[in-house]
Amino acid sequence: MNNFEIIKVVAEDLKYLMDEWDQEVSDISLRNTSTTLRRLISDDHLGKAWRLLDLSKEPIISAISLDELLGTIDLAHINQANAGGAVFNNIQIQGTFEYNPGASREEILQNFQTKKNISPKSFRLSEYCNSPCIILKGEKISRQELILYVSNKLGGSHFDPNRNLENDRERKFLLLDSYRDDTKLAGKDAVYYELLSIGQSIVKSSDIKVFLDRSKHALV
Repeated sequence: MNNFEIIKVVAEDLKYLMDEWDQEVSDISLRNTSTTLRRLISDDHLGKAWRLLDLSKEPIISAISLDELLGTIDLAHINQANAGGAVFNNIQIQGTFEYNPGASREEILQNFQTKKNISPKSFRLSEYCNSPCIILKGEKISRQELILYVSNKLGGSHFDPNRNLENDRERKFLLLDSYRDDTKLAGKDAVYYELLSIGQSIVKSSDIKVFLDRSKHALV
């Protein structure tokens, strides 16, 4: 793929997410088109196209930071947490935590009072990809890992029910298997809700709008 084609495909992929990953998109559509997000993020096509247009540094993505919300709470005390942020059926859920019995009432209240009004964080693209969007049983799962889970394990590009428990990422995928069975957010499978949150956060970025404007001139 030459430079012209990379910019063209990335611009088309971003426009697709803008148009299709809306507040009515189905889980089936998210799964089937998760490869679009994988190309942009995991395959770094967005980063490559950004650099080809000579744009400075990296695009900035605004989203909830679970690390900041976690504060001083021990990870071992977190049963599950979600960054979230997608708008689906006029509902937006973000920054949710479920503590396990190991967390004291005082610890929970202190963390809540400190973090209850926290604003979305401005991430560099690479930082955003590697930041956690879900915590399960004290295990952080990054946005990139979630994209790969849907694309490579749930049928986006491959369906693979096998989990190698000697591999750190595969153990996280096993946690996500159980999580999907038990949890809904905004009436949606929690994994797909988080995937939708990632896609919506990217296309809402003002830097992505700059990229799309610049790409129009480059593709003339």
